[in-house]
Amino acid sequence: MMKPLLFAALISLAAGPAIAGEGLFCEGPHDLAIQLPLAAGPGLSPLSAEIKVVGKVWTTAEGVAGATQITPAQAVGVDDRLYFDFTNPNYEGILVKVRLFRSGTEDNAAIGGTLTIPGAGTWAISCQFG
Repeated sequence: MMKPLLFAALISLAAGPAIAGEGLFCEGPHDLAIQLPLAAGPGLSPLSAEIKVVGKVWTTAEGVAGATQITPAQAVGVDDRLYFDFTNPNYEGILVKVRLFRSGTEDNAAIGGTLTIPGAGTWAISCQFG
């Protein structure tokens, strides 16, 4: 006989939507690229992040040579706005800010905004969920 908690966990996994690989993908000038996989469920929960711009990389992955390691600090969705902030692993300051605005319907939305990296610059970005 299964324990009640294990059974409930299995049922919730089976009933949940299959959105593995779901996330935001953004691009902009200077070969700017953002990959931001998101966890399933309510709210915004970044699973990881990789930001490339002006020949530099900011990533949540550990030990990437030449990259600046970042950690999700906050992710908020309000109305048609999405905010993501990333800090250094010691939470000593915001290193990356992504500010997005969505217009349109769920199935046909335009998403754009800005990427700001203090000390490096601010860029206009366009994004899509995928």
